[in-house]
Amino acid sequence: MAKKVSLKEQIRECIFKEIIKGELNGIVNEKELIERYEVSKTSVREALIELCQQDVLRVIPRCGYEIVTVSEKDVRDATELRMLLELSCFERAVENMTPEDIAYFKDWAFQLKHTLSMEIWQYWDRNLSFHVQFNAFAGNRLMNQTLTNTLNLLWRAHAQQWKRKKANQMQLEGQHPHQLMMLLLEEGKIAEAKKCLENDIKNIPTVMAQF
Repeated sequence: MAKKVSLKEQIRECIFKEIIKGELNGIVNEKELIERYEVSKTSVREALIELCQQDVLRVIPRCGYEIVTVSEKDVRDATELRMLLELSCFERAVENMTPEDIAYFKDWAFQLKHTLSMEIWQYWDRNLSFHVQFNAFAGNRLMNQTLTNTLNLLWRAHAQQWKRKKANQMQLEGQHPHQLMMLLLEEGKIAEAKKCLENDIKNIPTVMAQF
């Protein structure tokens, strides 16, 4: 049974996506969000407070909420944390997968590659979902939530880069790392697949620097 998503969570997700897509800039105003989403002040405030707790926003007294800039050190720290979270869970996640699960992730990876051009925020949305859902097979809810927050931080950092350089399209060339990883898992080459994941994680700061 699918988990019911609260109104606060829906609003928080909408605000986050609008920040990512550059539709919210500068100071985020609570009153404007209430009017935009046509919801109560309480629901909007709860969503904004949670985004502050996640270091996406910070309160500016008597003004509103400022979007927090992600630093280069944040990116390095997030990449290091991803290495710990994803690589430590990798074998356990694979052990809990059926051949059908591996085929599902393989198809997902190839569908992503076959989308020749997409908006960058859409690419990151799909990339995040792939890593989080794969990691979820390890069965550690807290580690998976931490991974989600870490990937969201990197998503925000990437969004900053493409807004500075006014890029909004992602061109995928060559074999995507997700494809190679799943092909290796399908062949039972777990160590090689794990190394592929490690290289994918390490490469994110380099990819971001290209935008």
